[in-house]
Amino acid sequence: MIPLLVFLCWWLVFGFLLSWWAGKKNRNRIAWGLVGPAFVPASLIVLGFSSTLCPSCRSPLAKGDSTCVRCQQKDTNEKEG
Repeated sequence: MIPLLVFLCWWLVFGFLLSWWAGKKNRNRIAWGLVGPAFVPASLIVLGFSSTLCPSCRSPLAKGDSTCVRCQQKDTNEKEG
């Protein structure tokens, strides 16, 4: 019974941490929280090297940007026209 409890606590802790980190990178929190703890080293490597996604169009962002170039151009075109 205790090994099962330890396993569930381990899964919950790593699931919460991985889903939080995936959410910061605009990835699917539920998928990373449920499946990620099964492959913790691989999940950490993949999330570490994956780029943050644009919240509106889901394309990769450069460091420090809040929206991608495509969305910025679309916003300026809508404001001008």
